[in-house]
Amino acid sequence: MTEKERALFAKADRALQTARANLDLGDADAAANRAYYAAFYAATAALSSVGERPRTHGGVHRRFSVHFVESGPLSIELGSILAYAQAVRRRADYEAFAILDAAAVADLVSDVAGFVQAVRSLIEG
Repeated sequence: MTEKERALFAKADRALQTARANLDLGDADAAANRAYYAAFYAATAALSSVGERPRTHGGVHRRFSVHFVESGPLSIELGSILAYAQAVRRRADYEAFAILDAAAVADLVSDVAGFVQAVRSLIEG
């Protein structure tokens, strides 16, 4: 793993830690935001490991799917966590009247933690 990839996984770990702290504080919106970014950083690290450097979030999503889901080794279910996390984050960040269910966001944080670990294991393996 390169220094850049390690740094991105460190950012992912910090984002997960912050997501959990935000849940403890009762801020599901902020937790959803940080959970998405944890998944995004892990996906970006994975793409870096294969020489990809997309410039947009959409590019990261598309290229991650091509390299790691459509051709294996990650399942469609695991790969879908990135897109789901982004959808929840967008709702939390941009919909003025959105009220996120704290239990659902806690499940999202847990799913993202599994995503980050699976991607890390793939890159380290």
